[in-house]
This record gives sequence, C-alpha cells and structure tokens, in this order.
Amino acid sequence: MQETIKKAAELLQPITFEPQDTAYFVTKNDEDAGGEDYCINCIKNAVKEARKNYKEQRQAIFDKYEEIVKTGCFRGKKLDREYSADEIAQAKKRELKEYPARATFGYEGHDPDFSGGKQEPGCCADCGEYFETDFTPDLDEAENLAREYEYDLKKENKISEELKWKIDTAFYNFDDADEDVQEILLKIAEKIVKAESERE
Repeated sequence: MQETIKKAAELLQPITFEPQDTAYFVTKNDEDAGGEDYCINCIKNAVKEARKNYKEQRQAIFDKYEEIVKTGCFRGKKLDREYSADEIAQAKKRELKEYPARATFGYEGHDPDFSGGKQEPGCCADCGEYFETDFTPDLDEAENLAREYEYDLKKENKISEELKWKIDTAFYNFDDADEDVQEILLKIAEKIVKAESERE
C-alpha cells in the first residue's frame, strides 16, 4: 500500500503549480470583518463590496425607523403595539451601534494554513485560486480528487499541475486519513502507476 502511494507520488513530479502563500481578509476598524479568505487579485473588490454592504445595512436601519415613525408598520405589517417616540429612538440607536457612521475598511494578509487541520485546500472565496495548504482529505475531498483525476484524463489525457499538487498533498498525509479515504487515495495511486507503466 505504502509503496504504491510512494511510487505514485514520485510519478507526479515535477509539480510546477505554486499556490499562493498569503491569503487576505477584509478588516473593519482594523478587525476581521467576516472570516473569508481572498487572493491578492480579489481582496480589493471584497473590501469595496464590504463597504457597500455596510452602507446598505446602515441605510436599511434608517429606512426601517422612518417607516415605523410614518406608518406604525414595518415592511407593511402593523406593529404589535404603539411605541413612543423615545422607544423608537432608543431602538434605532441600539441597532445603529452595530453600524457606526465612521467605519474604515481595509485588508490584512495572513498565512492561509495558520490554524492547520484542514480537510481540503484553502482557496479564494471569490475566484477559487488555491492557497498553500497542508490538508488531510476527508471522504468528500477524496471523492472530488478521484472525480477530477478521471475528468482531467478524459479531457486532456494528462493531469493538470493544480491537481497534481492536490493529489501529492493528499498522498503526503495518507497515513493520517480515515480508512475509507485511504482506499480512494490508493485507487488513484494505482491508476497513476498503471498509466505510467502503459506509457513505457
């Protein structure tokens, strides 16, 4: 088993694909604003979107209380009772606390593999570009790798450099994978070895 994995990993070399080694997240007032990771090409647009969404959510609070004051309704539905002007002002103030007028948005870079324990490679939330990630595949990811392998062979008659990198990482962490995952990885390895022997 180990020999087959080792042999297949050797046959994947050389791997020219280089995943990005820095991931970026949006910050609001210098704090993480959402937890999604973006590549360098997508982060500026993500910051722009976060700023736009923030303004829209803030405006929605103003619109909500304007409707309540004018009609006693919210989204066209009558409120459960009449609220005093002071109660309405207090409620509005509480909601706006979450969206202060002065909010600054930016971004920060970090090691995309910092927390470890990943079961699939990290990627940009926008474009899908991969980050340098050490992962031990779970069953879903192992099945994805098997499907991608078959797809690449049918389409291109070779494996993409990106997929080589993912399979190589999965092979590297073979011993830590669950048994059902190991079975799938072993099948991929056997196919790689068989394909190579047929070429010779």
